[in-house]
Amino acid sequence: MKTILVFALLSFSSLVIGQTVSLNSFPQKLQFFARDAHDSAIVPVAGSVTSLGSDSIILTILKNGSPWARFSQDLTYSGDSAPFTFNPRIYAELASYKFELRVDATLASNADSVLCGDAFLVDGQSNAASSGVTYYSPWLRHISLTDTTWHRSWSTPWDLGKTIIENQAIPVCFFNGAVGATAIVSHLRDTTLTSIYGKLFFLITRAGLRNGIRAMLWYQGESEGGDSLYNAVGYANNFKAIHDAWKTDCPSITNFYVFQIRPGCGSVRQDILRDCQRRLPALLPDVSLMSTTNVAGRSSDNCHFVTAGYQEMGGWMYRLMSRDLYGSADTVNITPPDIQRAFYADNARTRLVLQFDQPVLLPADASMKNYFSLRREYGQEWGVADSLSADTAAHTVTLHMHNNASEGDAVSYIPPEYDPFTGLNYNGPWLSNTRGIGPLTFFHFSIDNTDPLDSLTATSMQAFAHDSVLEQYDTTRVSAVIAYSTGKIDTTEKECVYTSLNTFLATVSVFGQVIAKNTGTARIRVSKQGFLDTVSIRIVSTTAILDSIRLSEHEKNTALIGFTMTATGYFQKGAERFFANIDTVAVWASTNPSIVSVVKGTVKQATGAATQPIPVTATLQGIYDTCRVFAPFLVPRADMTVTASDEPYSSSFAVAYTVDSTRNSYVSRLAAPQSFTVSFVKPYRISKLFYLPWQDSRMNGVIASYAVLTSMDSVTFDTAATGTWAVDLKQKEAVFTARDAKHVRLSARTANNYNVNADEIGFELADSTTTATGDGLPAVPAWSLETSPNPFNPALIIQYSLPKEDVYRLSVFSVNGKKIRTLEQGWRKPGHYRLSWNGRDNANHPLAGGVYILTLEGTKQLLQKKMIYLK
Repeated sequence: MKTILVFALLSFSSLVIGQTVSLNSFPQKLQFFARDAHDSAIVPVAGSVTSLGSDSIILTILKNGSPWARFSQDLTYSGDSAPFTFNPRIYAELASYKFELRVDATLASNADSVLCGDAFLVDGQSNAASSGVTYYSPWLRHISLTDTTWHRSWSTPWDLGKTIIENQAIPVCFFNGAVGATAIVSHLRDTTLTSIYGKLFFLITRAGLRNGIRAMLWYQGESEGGDSLYNAVGYANNFKAIHDAWKTDCPSITNFYVFQIRPGCGSVRQDILRDCQRRLPALLPDVSLMSTTNVAGRSSDNCHFVTAGYQEMGGWMYRLMSRDLYGSADTVNITPPDIQRAFYADNARTRLVLQFDQPVLLPADASMKNYFSLRREYGQEWGVADSLSADTAAHTVTLHMHNNASEGDAVSYIPPEYDPFTGLNYNGPWLSNTRGIGPLTFFHFSIDNTDPLDSLTATSMQAFAHDSVLEQYDTTRVSAVIAYSTGKIDTTEKECVYTSLNTFLATVSVFGQVIAKNTGTARIRVSKQGFLDTVSIRIVSTTAILDSIRLSEHEKNTALIGFTMTATGYFQKGAERFFANIDTVAVWASTNPSIVSVVKGTVKQATGAATQPIPVTATLQGIYDTCRVFAPFLVPRADMTVTASDEPYSSSFAVAYTVDSTRNSYVSRLAAPQSFTVSFVKPYRISKLFYLPWQDSRMNGVIASYAVLTSMDSVTFDTAATGTWAVDLKQKEAVFTARDAKHVRLSARTANNYNVNADEIGFELADSTTTATGDGLPAVPAWSLETSPNPFNPALIIQYSLPKEDVYRLSVFSVNGKKIRTLEQGWRKPGHYRLSWNGRDNANHPLAGGVYILTLEGTKQLLQKKMIYLK
């Protein structure tokens, strides 16, 4: 807490009144706040005025120097003290916020250059310390250990700060604990200020960001001995301890990014250590790796990198971070290739095939063949290949071996540190992928000597011998198509014969009985020259147990919230009908001499389109299948986030439960009036709000009178509906004129007893203007899609007609096939539809002038129309 004495000169007299303001929380100059799931951060301002005579306290926020928001609160004194609290939000953008707190009109405190963005933790050795680049930006922050205050940063490791700012347009903050020449044990958890961990922990805690760190980056290992497999195992255990400690102390960390070290820096047997790092994701699934092989900018000390090298490494790592943290679509070959399998391609073992998880390219330098080794009884042997070849389609590199070179049982890539032929530090050549990223190096990777057959995975298997999918199949006719390098499987009635361009034949025969399913696997046995293997193939039944079933129209509202739901569907054979209640067991009335029961607990998620159907499990005589229930006309639950004006009564009543379709509920801490604000990921056109109270018989907190308000910008809200609801446990609704909204506020003006509660809140999508077909109305055309005017500016009128009830999507694409805007998507009835498009993309940015493609897509149909946007 800090106390501020504010002096105000009243009128022209010499009387000076001292006003004391005690602050419990107020931002610091240059302070950095981590954004939350709402792309923003709450900046708490709280305290009390501890001298009488003031009427109000005002908080003003400037954004990039211009007035942006103003909040005021009347002062209510208890004795000689009047408390105040503000909780404004600032947003993750390239914007500098200034906070000014005034008592009446007199400035009491201010803080300039406050930012909101993403914070990261960095640890390791000297290669993680800095990129060596001086890059000044007003959007970079760090907190100093010497004075524990906020400062602007001048550089960031691997130039990542610059890359994130320029690509994501958000401020960034780095907490860097990297120290050169330190072993991994120096980074273990120790919260004293003399330790690396303790200093980082202190700074993050001091910054208030223990729940605001998005990811951790790690470059360390050159100082490890690595001279035995025991040390490598110890390294993995120590890294896991560090990983788990930071996950506990900073629970917001979702991803760990690790660089595999490169030969150099003087330590021995780094190949063992590097292979340990390669295997970290198998131990810790939230770890992503980046190699440092094939980085061009190696320093002359054979330990560090020049500036360009650090920047290249940072660019590679940024792609992984952008994929995981920012939803980037650039995902093709952005990871380092990793070996998946090593095997001999022929019985003479003259060709050793290394199979990777992506295409691998050979360098121009033919000496690359020398830097693979085999494990022998007497140790490693390098230079075992006469030549190399690569097959990018198969993701393989083949070593064409010397005579008698196939006696080893494991293969390694890249020497530990020194070139075995020159004795110099090893600095290439390297393999690479199509993006220039080198593969992860590996040590003593086992060669599969047991069976030259691939692990077979069938693309499909069609069973057609029987007319009922509810029976078991014997080993009669099946057909399968299966991929294996240069061969394929064809079939006869009772066995599949594998035909290969290699010198052998493999017989694939079905064994056991196949249980009919919509989807699933059947086991088959593969035999070749005495080798036996068992693999799985996918089967696709000729008929389905259940068609997709659709939610009954009159009951569609209740599917929203995991409450009782009735569904109807059809069995593919005959006229048998299916009825199911989601919360109970339903009986399928069939003309067959059997009973099918359909069981599904609470609805976990309902959506407004068919892309995420609700699964319903059907059983008959021990055979299980899954059909689908659609919940049309609803805003998808996955597209909603929610906040409340009041804290929950306890952690067991989180506000997020109001949009999760479970029986968990929200209960407020304080009495009405309170409000819920639901935000959509994109604007939706809605016409109805659903509210289900907490299913508690005491009915404490059931909303009695309400208002529904909508907004496109979360600042200006318009009233959509007001009214009252009965105080009971039934689902309630508020109907209003169809409108576009990105934010909806449900204001609980009054509630039963004291608190305010909600089990679920949801919304019905409004139908576009339509003329339905029916008695006395003209038939709907088979398909139509029209636009006017064309060319257009500023708006385009789109009219389309649909012939049948289905899920449709209306989208705008560039001429290069990139999706620009999804205009409409969801279940539509037959009819005529009309809407207007303003030439903006999904992010509401205006498009450049040019040619665009309008696409209307149904389940089995597609219409396209070329449009010209004039600027």
